[in-house]
Amino acid sequence: MADYSQYGDPPKEWTDFLDTTGPLPQTTIEPNQTMQELQQKTNTHREASGLSEKIQCVDYDIPTRDGQTIPARAYRANDAKDATDSHLPIYLFFHRDRFLFGTLSFEDVVYARIVVSVPIIAVNVCYRHTPQFKHSTQANDV
Repeated sequence: MADYSQYGDPPKEWTDFLDTTGPLPQTTIEPNQTMQELQQKTNTHREASGLSEKIQCVDYDIPTRDGQTIPARAYRANDAKDATDSHLPIYLFFHRDRFLFGTLSFEDVVYARIVVSVPIIAVNVCYRHTPQFKHSTQANDV
């Protein structure tokens, strides 16, 4: 059998990152809590954790296949070189919360941490969520 024990500890880069930034706070699930209440609580908690004073954001509306639009936000660090001086790489991100959680501001803390650490532009595409939109709406947004 293969020996994977070398992968049991987090890499030094990850522990250094957590030492610098700290972990994100967790949202607890309460008994009898509805999906909408959990969604609101999680979104509000994450939005309050941002580093907005260190970044610049520009919002966009992207047309969808069914004639609607979905919001997107581009992030860049305040101290990044002006786009006319240097072309920055773009990191296109579709958030990870499986079509339930998230708002356009939900991932601000994640993008702020990324763009202040790495000279890139990060783009958050906020596709439509359940339960407000049924499957396969979200899959058609990506």
